[in-house]
Amino acid sequence: MRNINKTKTVKKYSQCKINWIIRNNHFQLMIYKFKKQIKTRDQFSDDLFFIFLEKNKDLELFKEILEMFPQYKPYSTKYSSKIIESCCKNDSFKNVDLKLELIKYLINELKITPTLKSMNFLCCCSKQMNNLPIIKMFIEKGYFSIKTQSDTGLLLYLLKEKDFELFNKVLLTNKELKYNFQSYFETTNLLLTKSNDVRFYQSLFDGLIIESGYIYGCYDGYNKMYQPTKSAIYHANKDILSYLVKNKPIKDYNLLSTISLKNDEIDGGLSSLDLLKFIFDENKTELNHITTLFNDLCKEGKIDCLKYLYQKYKGIIKINNQTRDMGLKSNNLEIFDWLLEIGGDCDTNGLCSSEGFQSIIELATKKSTYPMDQQLFRHYIDLILKPVNRKLNLMDDITILEIVENSNLDIENIKYISKYIKNQNLIMDNRK
Repeated sequence: MRNINKTKTVKKYSQCKINWIIRNNHFQLMIYKFKKQIKTRDQFSDDLFFIFLEKNKDLELFKEILEMFPQYKPYSTKYSSKIIESCCKNDSFKNVDLKLELIKYLINELKITPTLKSMNFLCCCSKQMNNLPIIKMFIEKGYFSIKTQSDTGLLLYLLKEKDFELFNKVLLTNKELKYNFQSYFETTNLLLTKSNDVRFYQSLFDGLIIESGYIYGCYDGYNKMYQPTKSAIYHANKDILSYLVKNKPIKDYNLLSTISLKNDEIDGGLSSLDLLKFIFDENKTELNHITTLFNDLCKEGKIDCLKYLYQKYKGIIKINNQTRDMGLKSNNLEIFDWLLEIGGDCDTNGLCSSEGFQSIIELATKKSTYPMDQQLFRHYIDLILKPVNRKLNLMDDITILEIVENSNLDIENIKYISKYIKNQNLIMDNRK
């Protein structure tokens, strides 16, 4: 007795329909019923046959089915294309060698020719199944004609598997496919994220198209959305970056600002610091955005990048209240301390604005990821609010009180800050 699918319904195996048995992968039971209950063979339809092919992992079972149902033998019917497509679509194999054995049987014994659709199914299978050995067999032995191939799935799969030799062979064989893939949306992003190997660029673009696309965002006759720039900053290694920019500068600041957002632990490619060295040491950019980039790096807390830029462009970078605001927003007090150490215009234009003050308040509260002790907090409050460092146009009494009132500061720290309010009547008004 066995409970199947329906609630409170118990049936014997002998009562199970072939449809249910196949859809639930009970193929040994299917064979048993076909042998012991001949009439059940009448339930075996074309649809169930192809569902079986998409789920079955046993070559011998497949052979048994063909013996029981000779109408499906491909050399005597129209089913050949559908058979190999269903088997290629089968994603249940745990071992690609078993799947390869089945496909070889279809090709060598049943004389089935692979189709474009069967190749696409191989390329679209889940990450658990590596179909590369089967794809190689199709291409290298001439079973699959790529002369009329227009789909990009094959090249995407070869990129994912980082198989350059096969990728290059496909491109050399079929110019139509090559041009189609060149114009494919975000092709160069895929080259970066899937392979990160400059050989794929050189093979696909012949050293010409990417350069213009990288600098200007498009190429004559190609998609205007074709813009691999930010992905290059995030993911590319030095060989690829050198290939992309050639000897032309990166003029768009949006590309430079991407460096500040790059997560070195996740994105791969060159580190943020190595990117800066590549761009600035090799004169790959203009210098009119240096201070803006410096401020962005402050906000993201990349102190090694900051020290590199400041040492290289000390005469160009201007340290001001905006810079220090960004340093406080990074939640990295090491950056703020370093900015104070290298100087700037604290005495004339104020140490920071209300934005920086709010950041230090947030650091001191329980909501902060890196809360500081009271002594350290008051040290920074003294620095920011003492008259010589504070400018009213950047941070007036009312703004200070509003920030404090909306914070989670304890009463003792609120009182400590209140002593810096120039107009004490405002404090009295707030207490009423």
